[in-house]
Amino acid sequence: MSLSPSFVIFTDLDGTLLDHHSYSFEKAQPALCRLRENEIPWLFNTSKTFAELRQIRLELDNPWPMVVENGSGIAIPDTPESNRVFPDIAVDTPSEVRGGFRFYSLGLARTEFLPKLEHLKSNYKFLNYQNMSIEQLVELTGLSEQNAKLSMDRQYTEPDRK
Repeated sequence: MSLSPSFVIFTDLDGTLLDHHSYSFEKAQPALCRLRENEIPWLFNTSKTFAELRQIRLELDNPWPMVVENGSGIAIPDTPESNRVFPDIAVDTPSEVRGGFRFYSLGLARTEFLPKLEHLKSNYKFLNYQNMSIEQLVELTGLSEQNAKLSMDRQYTEPDRK
């Protein structure tokens, strides 16, 4: 692959690359094969967590960077493909290495804003992830128990149930 690909594809997952109901990627396989054959990078850009995406990228054999939790973080894997296309990106944003990924945090950490939500509960009715059990999350989302646990491993965002 050349150092500068002609283009890069950014894709959402739920209802796009993954079937909205079954979370299957079977229908996307022909397109993914063409991307691999043509050496076109395809990056996840989703509301999903880093923990969820690590699993999905293994299942889909995706060696590319990932945009997590609605743009709050970027995880660049230490893979030959990713290193060729995205070598040592010079940015002013601090980063850290976690489990084979260079991780750039672009959003406010969840631990910093969750305490600020508490005072809103006296005026608004909402149930956020932090207060849900795995069983509640499975019932509300249709996720498997394992995927619900990965979804709860949030670093930046806090979905709610109104």
